[in-house]
Amino acid sequence: MNPIRKKIIALCGDYGIRVVWKDTESKMWCPQTKTIYRRRGSDVLHELAHFLVAKPKHRKMTNFGCGPDYEYLQTDAPKMSKSDARAEEELSSALGICFEKTLGMKYRRTMRDHGWLGRYSPDPIRFASDYEVYSHVEKAEKKYGPERDPS
Repeated sequence: MNPIRKKIIALCGDYGIRVVWKDTESKMWCPQTKTIYRRRGSDVLHELAHFLVAKPKHRKMTNFGCGPDYEYLQTDAPKMSKSDARAEEELSSALGICFEKTLGMKYRRTMRDHGWLGRYSPDPIRFASDYEVYSHVEKAEKKYGPERDPS
């Protein structure tokens, strides 16, 4: 198994979360088994970030994130305002990118895909570091930084 995947599995395991390396149509997160279903490492880290950012009661919902266009607000996501949903999605995106950088991944693609490279966009790492949840990134850096082998 590739070393980055090992680090992602270990990092998720620190929070009691399993990873199944496949995309499914119906779910990205299963609260009953605490499992993330995603094929790409960057997507797994984004879902982990959602878990860390979300309120504990929201973590018990299937696919509790709000999506890039907040399309899930009226379906299986927690009830929240669009501004709260946007703030949660932005922080999850930034935190996921921080995890990618910490683990030695090529995070600029995710920055582009999530719209962080626009002319007026803030730096996602600086943005996330302003929040208490950033302490998870600092912990991951000590344990899984690019030069560390989790095996």
